[in-house]
Amino acid sequence: MRRLAAHSLVACALLLGAQATAAPPAAKKTPRTEPPDDLCGPTVGHIVNPAWCALPREVHWFLIRRGDCTHFRNQPVPADDPDGNRQRALQVQTEASCRGLNAELARLRASHRDNVAVMAELSALEDRIE
Repeated sequence: MRRLAAHSLVACALLLGAQATAAPPAAKKTPRTEPPDDLCGPTVGHIVNPAWCALPREVHWFLIRRGDCTHFRNQPVPADDPDGNRQRALQVQTEASCRGLNAELARLRASHRDNVAVMAELSALEDRIE
């Protein structure tokens, strides 16, 4: 029984080690320019709000872009950035992902003012993020 347990542990360790070494390097997150084809399909793993799929596609896309903007705005500049490259890269990514979101939020609020589900999502957002 102990021998079986030891073999199981070794197999698990080998499997985990293989997965860890086989994983590709993490891709850099960049601002999105096109919406995904399917914002509610089974491959979309970030959906935590069950009402998400009932929202209009333009609201989905806005909320995704808004999330990207927030991601880049909240990135800390590392202390070990002596030439400022990381800081400049974050500034460029923030500007690219946040550009136009204030006007888009106002437009969506006006065009969906009668949609309770949309307004619940949009009313929780700051008016000015740019």
